[in-house]
Formats: sequence, C-alpha cells, structure tokens
Amino acid sequence: MNPTRHPNQHCLPAAALRPRQALWMLACVAGLLATGCAAPPGGGSPGGSAAGPGVQAPAGPTLAQARAALPPEPAECLSPKIKKPEPMPVSAIPEAVLRQARSGWTVVRYDLVAGKVRNLTVAASHPAGLYDPYALAHAARYVDTSGAQAKGCYMTVEISF
Repeated sequence: MNPTRHPNQHCLPAAALRPRQALWMLACVAGLLATGCAAPPGGGSPGGSAAGPGVQAPAGPTLAQARAALPPEPAECLSPKIKKPEPMPVSAIPEAVLRQARSGWTVVRYDLVAGKVRNLTVAASHPAGLYDPYALAHAARYVDTSGAQAKGCYMTVEISF
C-alpha cells in the first residue's frame, strides 16, 4: 500500500494526471487561438483587435518597407569614420509601456553638426508614437567624437518581444 494515499482513494497518483492536464490545457488554448484567428480582419471592436482588448493588432508596415520608402541616406552618414549609434537600452522605456509587450520600431532622422545631433525627427514608426519619445531621447544623447558633419542620417530603434 502507498503510505501517501488514503486506502479508499481509487484515482491515479497526481504525477500521472499531469500529462493529461497538459493535453487538456493545450486543447483549450488551441481552441481559443482558432476562435481568435477566425475573426474577420480589421477587428470587431473600436480601439481593440479582433481577438479582444490587450491582444496585439495585426502587423503594420515592416521596418524594411518603411526604410525603402524614405529618402536614401547620404554617403557621409555611411562613412566608416562616423561611429555607429549604441543600441537603445531597455531601461530607457518605462515599465508601463514595456508591459504592453508590443514589438515595434522607430526610425529617427537627424543631422550631425560638429559631431552633435541636431534636427531630430521621427521619419517612420510602428506602432505610431509608442516608442517615438524614447527613441528621440536616445538619439539626442548620441555624439560622434570625430566631429563629423552630415545631414539626413537615420538611426533605427527596434523593440522585439
């Protein structure tokens, strides 16, 4: 007799139920996903996606598409003597924004004047406005120690979840 079970207990041990529970949970999740995927494109509720509030909306333009639509970057911006910008740290984005767990990107256009960033603008972003202020603040801290001059350079910030 198993000392951990009551003698009148006629069920499987807890360890034997775990695979069944996992399969049941997987079936439930698959059903929920199938229901969400069957919703009409464009969503059914204002301000939300077809799958409901808190679920990411369908993807917008890709970063490659956005960059292709922008004017080309001048040769002086691509010069090897100009140091590449550092990646934006996650700590630059507030926790409340990170909790949304939305992937996105921002392309910042800027000029270099004596190695300092000037004329910062958001050239493109998706989702629009979500990461823009943090990308602009990050780009504003960039300094090129060579003292280079360039106009119309791009810096890309990508956030992936």
